[in-house]
Amino acid sequence: MDKYTRKDNRNENLLIITQVVDENDDVLGSFVEWIRNFANHFQEVRVITLYKGKYNLPSNVKIISAGKELVQPHIKTRINFLINLYKNYFWSDRLFIHMCSDYILALMPLYVIKTKLIYLWHAHIKVNNKTILALRFVIYVFTPSKEGFNINTNKRISTRHGVNIPNIFKEKKNRNENFNFILLARISRVKRLEDIIKALEILVKKQKNIKLLIYGKTLTNNDATYKREINNLIDRTKLSKYIEWKGEISNNKIADAFKKADVFINAQGGGGFGKATLEAMSFGIPTIICTPVYNNILRYYKDDLVYNEGDINELSSCMKRVIKWDNHKKYKYSKLIRSYVIKNHSLERLIKLISITMKNDRK
Repeated sequence: MDKYTRKDNRNENLLIITQVVDENDDVLGSFVEWIRNFANHFQEVRVITLYKGKYNLPSNVKIISAGKELVQPHIKTRINFLINLYKNYFWSDRLFIHMCSDYILALMPLYVIKTKLIYLWHAHIKVNNKTILALRFVIYVFTPSKEGFNINTNKRISTRHGVNIPNIFKEKKNRNENFNFILLARISRVKRLEDIIKALEILVKKQKNIKLLIYGKTLTNNDATYKREINNLIDRTKLSKYIEWKGEISNNKIADAFKKADVFINAQGGGGFGKATLEAMSFGIPTIICTPVYNNILRYYKDDLVYNEGDINELSSCMKRVIKWDNHKKYKYSKLIRSYVIKNHSLERLIKLISITMKNDRK
């Protein structure tokens, strides 16, 4: 029996520190389900957050907000946050910091008084100096892949992603005149929307009943500039009637978006699995990608779904081929890929792995 499958006991208290607890948040809404799963492994869970919105959590969970949702002065939110840390730090057996190493540095005055077991979740390719400093004080850094924390350290544990598995395959929609491709991502240059649009330009020469639905928002001025460039490209290629900007989408509405989709496209390369891609796969949706990480998993579907990053003609060919899939092929693919995600990338599996890893550590 390895360290991830030993018996899990609930006789410990967990303090979580995060930015937002709100199931309607379009970026961090899914973290509510993380908290729900952690509650299955600990006697009591307290969550210190800057902002709280909508959530429905078990009775052994307490959400403690610094009050950002009250639209108060920033300095008051910061003071409330530090007070909440002081009140709850000594109560906890372990601390789990979600995505923000700054919180670890804020704990240092308390850490000097009493050492605690601190763990960090980090899933971003960029690692700043604050994170490097915080690394000295954590037991482990959990990350979906080595790309999510690209510092070579024995404190790094690659866990794979965790997605909330829907109870059913993608629901059959009423067949209308459109075959819907879907993109769900932040609108930024690394997502390579121009590749999808140029591939669509090739496809519509022979296939008219198609739509590209784009869900997501810009976060920076560079993103906004990029979106204007994409709109200019859409105008030049005369594809506006084939493309719909759907805007940002809250976490609890993502399932509705996937139910409208026939095919999901991720044009961003790299070696990672990609959370949005895994979410689409959990619904059994055919997913066109340009990373080889799925090659062995997709088996004989690979030729229809995997292309070389930046190859517009190859992407267009994949889109054309998957449109022709019959219902039997769709069903077989859905069964295969959904089974893979449940076994390897479910949120339940991820939180169990993190919880037991923490509890087996007695440093």
